[in-house]
Amino acid sequence: MSDRYVMEALLRPAVELNTAVAAGCAAFICISAPWAVALAPSVSYVTAAGFAALAVVRTRQGLKILRYRRNLKRLPRYVMTSCQVPVSRYRLFLGKGFAWEQKHLQRLLETRRPEVQAFLQPSLPYRLARRTERWSEYRLPWLSRILRTDTPFNPVRPLPPAGGNPAIHGVEPDEETVSMDLGERVGHMLVLGTTRVGKTRLAELLITQDIRRGNTVVVIDPKGDADLLRRVWAEAHRTGRQNELYVFHLGWTEISARYNGIGRFGRTSEVPGRLANQLSGEGNSAAFREFAWRVVNIIAQALVALGERPDYNRVRRYVMNITGLHERYVEWYLREHAPHLLAVVDQQVALLSQVNQNKGVADYVLRRAAITQVLESPEGQALEDTVLESLSNAVRYDQKYFDKIVASLL
Repeated sequence: MSDRYVMEALLRPAVELNTAVAAGCAAFICISAPWAVALAPSVSYVTAAGFAALAVVRTRQGLKILRYRRNLKRLPRYVMTSCQVPVSRYRLFLGKGFAWEQKHLQRLLETRRPEVQAFLQPSLPYRLARRTERWSEYRLPWLSRILRTDTPFNPVRPLPPAGGNPAIHGVEPDEETVSMDLGERVGHMLVLGTTRVGKTRLAELLITQDIRRGNTVVVIDPKGDADLLRRVWAEAHRTGRQNELYVFHLGWTEISARYNGIGRFGRTSEVPGRLANQLSGEGNSAAFREFAWRVVNIIAQALVALGERPDYNRVRRYVMNITGLHERYVEWYLREHAPHLLAVVDQQVALLSQVNQNKGVADYVLRRAAITQVLESPEGQALEDTVLESLSNAVRYDQKYFDKIVASLL
């Protein structure tokens, strides 16, 4: 059988400090009063050096025990600003940590033993401070505020509201920087966890590095955390990528990016198809659906010809006022293909405005009448444009009849 017994006992009193104090006193006596220990001065210095070395070694061992016990109750403060987050093109920084081994499991099991609970409970001054803090909350607010101050000058300050079990991290006093190879982090990354475990902080750490690295970052936050949104906004502006930041939020439409469901298409006929497909095609509704498809198709073709991208607002506007689109399209078409007819329209407007019966009539009404006269002239009827013909036919419908037919589209 093996006679190797590896024992580790860190959760105990720091008895090494007793030896360190005794060795330190012995070193002092050997230097200051060698005659007290029956040593010659030449020999006492060597003996004092030996005792001093023993005191240093035992002090380090005792401080290791104290540090381990302190970490089990309160982890050391670890804070960094966003500017201090390391960014690498090959590694992904995750924070501080350590590789979990068998010794850490053994240490964690030791913390659950009843005989060592005295080393894990808060100290008596800490408990008194918390009790005084609750008592003085309304009686002496200034005292309660002082006891709650999070500063190194307050030895009884409250533990940080981090939650969880500090012993899981405290079982390893010497944590190291943890990172992973970016080659192992392909695709998406999901951050899950219960309340108050640091999901947002971890997500912020990963997002900050990706934004600074110049990667395309898509953040999906079902929780809708405002802190995470502020972090993304701040990092985008800090790296000069604010023009590449898009926020999509159904609850905050004033800051949300919007999706144009009919703005991208291969053929213009896809636009009326996407809108008309939302209408019922059963029974008598089929006729209304076909008419709505035709109207939207005319509007989409006219908008594309004018160099505008169709969207829901433009389609709705011109469904309710197709005459306005007709006038815009006629003006554009005559300017591009028949500028002499556009000059005739201007002349007709000038002539109509001089008629006494037209005094007080709005200019747009006179221009609409002039456009109608020009299009009905032999030269205007010779124009061959399917969009112009479709718009001209649409404006001839009775407005009330037209509104009733397209009401389902709105």
